[in-house]
Amino acid sequence: MICEKIIEDKASVIKNKALELKSNNILYTITPNFLYSIEK
Repeated sequence: MICEKIIEDKASVIKNKALELKSNNILYTITPNFLYSIEK
């Protein structure tokens, strides 16, 4: 099943969401390219 959700927010919020997705093994894409590290 493919599910798409689009969010727009500050870089710090996007980073936290990406970390949450990554920790749950959920694939995600950030566009345009995210200039910050997605690491804790």
